[in-house]
Amino acid sequence: MQKKLSDLVIEADLIKSEHPGCGVEKLYYTLEPNRLGRDKFIDYFMDLGYRVKRIRNYIRTTIPVDSKYQNFISGMLLNDRNQVWQTDITYYHVGHRFYYMLIRMIAVDSN
Repeated sequence: MQKKLSDLVIEADLIKSEHPGCGVEKLYYTLEPNRLGRDKFIDYFMDLGYRVKRIRNYIRTTIPVDSKYQNFISGMLLNDRNQVWQTDITYYHVGHRFYYMLIRMIAVDSN
C-alpha cells in the first residue's frame, strides 16, 4: 500500500508542476487511484500539503469612514421630478484596470 501511495505522490507532483492550481479533489479524479476512496485520498494529500494556495486581493478601492450620514429625505413628500437623486458607484476589475459604473436613480412620488 505504501508503494502505491508513493507512486501516487510522484504522479501528483507531475500534475501539480504542470497545473499548480489543481486542487486535491481534481487530482483524485485525474489520477483515479484503485482501492483508495476519495475522502481518504483527500485527507492524505491535504496532510501532505497539496492544498491550493489562496491568492488574496489586497487592492483597496475605498477608504473606510466612520461617519454616518443623516437621512434628509425621510418623510419628505415628493411631488415633482428631480426633487431627489441618488447615485451609486460600482467597479469592475478587467485585466489590469478598473472600470467604474455610475448608477443614478431619480425618486418621484407615485401619485
